[in-house]
Amino acid sequence: MATPITEYDLEGMEGPASPEQRERDAQTIEQWLTETDRFELVPPLTRARVMCAIAEQYAGAGRHEDAVAWYRRAVEDGGACSPDARAALVAELLVTGQADAAAELADELRRAGLPDGASYEFVAEAFEELGDPRVALRWFSMGITAIERGRAEEAGSHGTLLVGRLRVREALGLPEDQLDAEALEYLSALRSGWD
Repeated sequence: MATPITEYDLEGMEGPASPEQRERDAQTIEQWLTETDRFELVPPLTRARVMCAIAEQYAGAGRHEDAVAWYRRAVEDGGACSPDARAALVAELLVTGQADAAAELADELRRAGLPDGASYEFVAEAFEELGDPRVALRWFSMGITAIERGRAEEAGSHGTLLVGRLRVREALGLPEDQLDAEALEYLSALRSGWD
């Protein structure tokens, strides 16, 4: 009988780890996916989600080309994954210096839309981390708009999109606007909840 693999098994490998541990975790997760006689993915866990988990581990190990390959496989699979595998692929393409491919895919995603706020946030933060705050601002704003118009699931990301947008607007020296005020209210509410 095959050992059942659930989302909890993947979550158990999240968090801080050395690059060596991440590489070992990627190899373990890869076995869960490929050794179907020994392991069985339990729904709602999808093959694409597992492929994304492998990619995340390889990225954490500094093996970004392997991460790109696994994100591409997840995109081809088409199954559910959050953040969306295409959003994660944009980030890894940027990390590996494939800026043209990342920009092309990001443009496709901009036109098509993404399923959830976390995916917009993922793309925005990738551009922010690589020093392109104007593009990051556009992605944070698109995520907020998509959620507010019901085109993307919120899933707890509306506040973090607002804060990310505020962060890049401050870095660009832009004056405060209504969404910035909402971000500050969100942060204040978080802080008061910590007290």
